[in-house]
Amino acid sequence: MFKINNIKLSVILLLMLVSMFFGEGLAAESSYLIPSLGISKEFRDYPTIYKESTYKISVTDPTIFNNPSAKIYPGLRGGNQLVIYTPKFGLRTQTNEFGSEAIVVDGIVTQVNGADSIIPANGFVISGHGRAKSWINENISVGANVEIDPEKQLLKVYVTSDSFIYNAKAKINEVQNIVNDYNRMNITSNDKKTYFYISKSKEYILKAQKDEKNVQKYSSAAILAADKALEQSIPYIDGELKGVWIRPKEKTENEIEKVVSNLKDIGITDIFLETYYHGTTIFPSSQLEKHGVTSQKSEFRGFDPLAVWINEAHKNGIKVHIWFESFYVGNEYSPDNPRHILNVHPTWRNTNKAHCESLLPCSSTSEHNGYFIDPANPEVQAYLMGLLKEIITKYKPDGINLDYIRYPQSLAAKYPG
Repeated sequence: MFKINNIKLSVILLLMLVSMFFGEGLAAESSYLIPSLGISKEFRDYPTIYKESTYKISVTDPTIFNNPSAKIYPGLRGGNQLVIYTPKFGLRTQTNEFGSEAIVVDGIVTQVNGADSIIPANGFVISGHGRAKSWINENISVGANVEIDPEKQLLKVYVTSDSFIYNAKAKINEVQNIVNDYNRMNITSNDKKTYFYISKSKEYILKAQKDEKNVQKYSSAAILAADKALEQSIPYIDGELKGVWIRPKEKTENEIEKVVSNLKDIGITDIFLETYYHGTTIFPSSQLEKHGVTSQKSEFRGFDPLAVWINEAHKNGIKVHIWFESFYVGNEYSPDNPRHILNVHPTWRNTNKAHCESLLPCSSTSEHNGYFIDPANPEVQAYLMGLLKEIITKYKPDGINLDYIRYPQSLAAKYPG
């Protein structure tokens, strides 16, 4: 925690003296000398800064002319770039899901999103990919104050005592709006506990406003209480599916037991377990072995996690659905891996017009630079049907969730370039 530096304080005092000698008109005009684009009145009233971060802006309102290297990407946001979108760009950022975005209104971050954000009329959107995404996730939160230095093309983010309170209030408003919507729809929920936690959240905010030394502590407590209120407000309907999609990492029975127990405690009824992805399975597959393809993911060899997941889930009254990536075989192809499906069956590869005469597999830029096998090839269809039959016969899951049961997508026409 530190104070606004002496230079900024000196500038503010100088402007106050100018105002005293030359009147309100000149003082108002002189305010443009302060490099405070986006800094709110609350920020100036609460000069204590808890965190200050800066990042170089790659481009503002990108086009194929001012950002040509990103012309093939949605929203014209390139790799590792930090982009500022203003209303001049359009209604939305048009970005894909591989980044993070923060909406700024009147100099304050009002929302943190993943992609394709609506650009506010009285603000802008900060959007980052790669390293810039990591910086956004680490340094930008709801309530943070934002300043842009147009000459140096720097984005400056300040987290102040007021930022914590703003964030907590925003969380309470979000919960209150959800509760109000449920009430309007006559949906029954646990109102008593919901309003108890809302009340506790407001109490913590009052404490935060009165105790600057502990403002972060009380604001965090307010947000946790608001989260509990939201948890209590969600209606529970008998027989309603409450599912979770899981890519398993657990390598022992004990680890799986703990996860399943936790899922049961929070009311999960259905698990969608990623079983076949990136061209191989989490269980030892005789179908894949028969074709000479890598028959199980290396991290699970010597263990059958699918059998344990299904057994533990069923003991706890939870259903298991097989999450099955049909035609997508991952983005880690190597010609040196003799058991990769595209090397075992090179004629099964999916390709495009530009590479139709190539003997090598063709990756898809808009699909994580990943590879597909050909959905129209009868051998591919028989191969996948055989794998599904093996799973259904051997493990008897409660359902099959078919993913990537399609051709790879091309960049949509709405994307510039």
